[in-house]
Order: sequence, then structure tokens, then C-alpha cells
Amino acid sequence: MGQSVSTLICFAHGRDREWEALCVDFDLAVQGASFDEVKALLDDAIGSYIVDARAEAPGVARQLLNRRAPWHVRTMLTMKLIAFNLSRGRTSEAQASFPVLCPG
Repeated sequence: MGQSVSTLICFAHGRDREWEALCVDFDLAVQGASFDEVKALLDDAIGSYIVDARAEAPGVARQLLNRRAPWHVRTMLTMKLIAFNLSRGRTSEAQASFPVLCPG
């Protein structure tokens, strides 16, 4: 039987060489110089986080794997992305949301 795969919700924003990406499903954030860099860093951070969480006792692992960014952070990121899309990118900051596949 194969391993299930989940899709994690992630956001990135930045300008010039200052970027940040956040996985709201695990409340993990990274910083880098480009969108591609933060996307790769976040993918690595998520992978390491899952491996480390699964190495913990079952109760702790369950808590770590069910940790989410606070609702106000998720709401703020969603609103910023909507505002950015409505402005048709007429701002100096770029924003994106993207999925990351995660073994279940």
C-alpha cells in the first residue's frame, strides 16, 4: 500500500533580494534572496520538520504535525494575497501562494 500525500498551503512575498515564505500548515517560515530560494528553503524546512516530528513520542509527534499558524496570520496572508491580485501587481512587492506536497 502506498503512502498518502497531503498538500500544504504556503505563501511567499518579497521584493528585490528580500523574500519570506511561510507554511501555514506547520507555522514554519524562511527568508531568502528570491522566490525560488525561499520556495526551496521552505520545502527543505518542511521535510526536516516532518522527519524530526515523527522521531518524537507519538503524543508529541501528533501535536507537532497538527501545529498551524494562528488564524490571524492565515487571514492576514490571504487578505494580502487578495489585495495584491486586485491591484494587478501595481506594487513593488511580489506575492504568491503555492502548494507543497507532503507525505501523509
